[in-house]
Amino acid sequence: MSLDFTENWQKEFAKWCPDLKLLNYYGSQDERRHMRLQIVQEAVEYDVILTTYNMVVSSADDRVLFRKLDFHYVIFDEAHMLKNMATARYETLMRVQASRKLLLTGTPLQNNLVELMSLLVFVMPDMFANKKEQLRKMFSMFPVRNVVDFIFRPVLILSYFSEREKRRPGQNMKRNELSTPSES
Repeated sequence: MSLDFTENWQKEFAKWCPDLKLLNYYGSQDERRHMRLQIVQEAVEYDVILTTYNMVVSSADDRVLFRKLDFHYVIFDEAHMLKNMATARYETLMRVQASRKLLLTGTPLQNNLVELMSLLVFVMPDMFANKKEQLRKMFSMFPVRNVVDFIFRPVLILSYFSEREKRRPGQNMKRNELSTPSES
């Protein structure tokens, strides 16, 4: 996320949530050191900290600050930047504590299940983190189409038969099983 994105987010917050106090965590190392001190000493009021991925991971002090803060919500824009769990950025941002995490991206996953797994582990680590290796093996054993078919085929088949039954009720029943209101 670049400075352009933070400026856009500032405009959106001003437009939609003008009462929220925004802290723009962006600047030189000295400026950020001053902001970190204010945050830790609770000398600055804020509802939202707006920053970039690079600012969170750029120095050990920045990483420590964001690891120690406990957020209610963290929104990661440009979440396609988190699709590789083998990067230092991913590992550092995984340590940001939040009750809820929301990933925003306009970039498709390109049918890559390992990327999908990375995002799922990132946003729901309690559910998926212990199963990373199992999922990686499963996804690598089958081409994407086969895994998607394996997961969704039962749903599609049930949906097909359900729709077919709605269009032609009783079509699959034997003639002698059908009854009309006058026969009952």
